[in-house]
Amino acid sequence: MTLTEMLIGIAISATIMIATITMVNYCFSAYATTQNQIANDSGLYDTTDIINRYIREAEFCSVKEGSTLYISINDYSAIGTTFSSDDVRFIYDAAKQTLLLDKMDGTKALVIANHITSVKWEVYNNGVRYQLEQKLPTSNETDFVNGYAYCRGR
Repeated sequence: MTLTEMLIGIAISATIMIATITMVNYCFSAYATTQNQIANDSGLYDTTDIINRYIREAEFCSVKEGSTLYISINDYSAIGTTFSSDDVRFIYDAAKQTLLLDKMDGTKALVIANHITSVKWEVYNNGVRYQLEQKLPTSNETDFVNGYAYCRGR
C-alpha cells in the first residue's frame, strides 16, 4: 500500500464517520423533541380529563371573574362510593401560571396544570366550553386545548 492509497482510505473513512455522527445526532434530537411533545400532550390530556369529569357530574356550573369556574355536584358516585354533595371550582392563577382545583372544603387547592398562559370558560348549551393556552419554557410554540363537556343537571 502506498501513502496515497492510505490517505484516500483515511479520507473516505473520515467522511463516513462524519456522516454517521451527523445522522445519529439528528435522530437523537428528533427523538428528544418527540418525547417532550408526548409528555406535554399527556399532561394536557390528564388536565382535560379532570375538567371534563367534574363538569359531567355537575348539576350547576357558573363562571365568575372570567377565569374561575364554579361547579355544584349533588348525589354523585365515584369508585363505588356515593357522595351527597360537592362544590368545586377551577381557579386560574395568572401570577403563577397554574390552573388549580379547589374543592372548597378547607384543603389546599391542587395544581392540575402548569405554564398556563390563559383560560377561558363559557357556560353554553347545558355544558361548559373552555380553552386553555399553555406555553412551556422549553418550547417556542403555544399549545391550545379547546374542550366542551355537558353538565348532568339543568
